[in-house]
Amino acid sequence: MTRLSDANRLKALAKNRRWACALKIDPDFAAEGVVASVMVFSVKSCQALPPTCGDNLKNQDESDVNCGGSRCGLCPEFKTCNSATDCSTTYCILDDTGCGIWAGLKICKPTTCFNGTSADVGEEGVDCGYDACRKRCNVGEFCVQNCDCGVPAHTCTSNMCSSDQTRRT
Repeated sequence: MTRLSDANRLKALAKNRRWACALKIDPDFAAEGVVASVMVFSVKSCQALPPTCGDNLKNQDESDVNCGGSRCGLCPEFKTCNSATDCSTTYCILDDTGCGIWAGLKICKPTTCFNGTSADVGEEGVDCGYDACRKRCNVGEFCVQNCDCGVPAHTCTSNMCSSDQTRRT
């Protein structure tokens, strides 16, 4: 029995009027939960469609899905970025909290995280806190969760960021 290629399977489905959209995913990446190579096929022609800034995929030279890079628009807050030119806020900064899905990634951060005040919604200290800025607060600053202080080196103890060293004294 002959095995059909992905494109031939789609053509066979199309002939039988069983319309289907297909994604071709590189199996080496899919096994790890990372999709690095994706092609979208036309439902009717089974031809690969060119990538666009509206295809809901991270492709071309986009820094996040449908934004950043040289072809797409600017990324909003909390989208991944490669440089400040990818961000609507012009702040592409490493998430140094050690928490959540952005840990260790550069993300577009809100402008309120760089205005020198702690009065902004969600900030736990001056321009810091996990929920508002994805930027760890310094030892001695107010916190509500460990992620505000940057784990695992620092923790939130009695609503104050502390390090292992300061907790021992």
